[in-house]
Amino acid sequence: MIGVQDLEIYFSMLAVILMFYMRAHKATMSRYRAQVPLL
Repeated sequence: MIGVQDLEIYFSMLAVILMFYMRAHKATMSRYRAQVPLL
């Protein structure tokens, strides 16, 4: 049985990971666009 606190911890960790991923993804895409002007 999963407790509510476990769910909250899981979702908060997921949100943090998603936030870091989106930030890194944006940085990578902008760098890639700078290298490849055709995009």
